[in-house]
Amino acid sequence: GFVLEQNYPNPFNPQTTIEYSLQQAGDVSLQVYSVTGQRVQTLVQGHQPAGKHSIVFKAVDESGEALPSGLYFYTLTHGSQSVTKKMILAK
Repeated sequence: GFVLEQNYPNPFNPQTTIEYSLQQAGDVSLQVYSVTGQRVQTLVQGHQPAGKHSIVFKAVDESGEALPSGLYFYTLTHGSQSVTKKMILAK
């Protein structure tokens, strides 16, 4: 398995940190979605070793455009399991 932590700070502006731990190495995907379900950014995609990982999410989409204030979701998928948590961008 794995553990996905709550981002901090939350609410955030202009960036937040997302941490997660993997018990085993494997393929990992960490995606950020808008409240409408649109993917706004892929933070991690690929094989990662077991252990603790940390990534900083800056409030921009994949094209570098600033995101509006609001509720966002981040989903970590490892193998066949996934976990989603909420975060708030407050400008």
